[in-house]
This record gives sequence, C-alpha cells and structure tokens, in this order.
Amino acid sequence: MMDLTMQIDSDAARYAGISAGLLQDAGQLLQQSVLNKQTPGGVFMVGRGETTVATAVAGFEIDLPDCRRPMTLESRFDVASLSKVCATTPAILSLVESGQLLLSDRLAMYFPEYADGPKSAVTVKHLLTHTAGLP
Repeated sequence: MMDLTMQIDSDAARYAGISAGLLQDAGQLLQQSVLNKQTPGGVFMVGRGETTVATAVAGFEIDLPDCRRPMTLESRFDVASLSKVCATTPAILSLVESGQLLLSDRLAMYFPEYADGPKSAVTVKHLLTHTAGLP
C-alpha cells in the first residue's frame, strides 16, 4: 500500500487562515479511505489565490493485478461525474429558489411516461441524491 505523501506550507496556511491541523486531518482521511478500500487513491491541493498551501497524494491511479500505477500530483481524473455538482445542482436549486420546481416534485410531472409503475414515486430529490433506484 502506498503511504500518504503530504506537504503543508505552515506559513502559507497561517497567512491564508487555514488550519494546518485540519489540513493534516484531511490528508489522514484521504489515506484512511485508501486503506479502507473506499477508493483506490486520491489527490488534493488546497490553496488561496495563487499560493498552494497543501498537497496530498495517496494510493494508486491504477490498481489492477497486472498493472499498478501510483497516484501523483499530475494524475488526471474523469470529470464527467462533476457535471451534477457544477451544473445540474445549481440549475435545479435556481429553479427551486424561483418557485418553478420543488425537490418533492415527482418525476412524472415532467416525464409522463413515469406516471405508472414503480418509478411513479421518484422525486427530483431522489434523482439528486442517487436514491431513485434507477440504474
């Protein structure tokens, strides 16, 4: 198992008002998630403005029986899963704020084909929280 590699610039953290202790805790959380096999690896970088305050790397970007590649600060990630966080959720919350949509609205209000059957109870909130039971 690859250990946590972490660097904290304590002076930069103090100047930025970021607790070096909390950064250390975040690094330990990353390492623990790798050790618990919740994720094969991860990277984080914390900064303020143009100053990097801390970096942490743990685990592997590829962890297969015939191929193991350690995670690095240069590791690249598929960002497709970020579309919900960066686009869909803010758009939905804007509609909620303007009163055009409720999180409790059933999917069938917008997609009539879901009005009957087991999916008839699915709500907008279910979709946003991955609890709709859809593949």
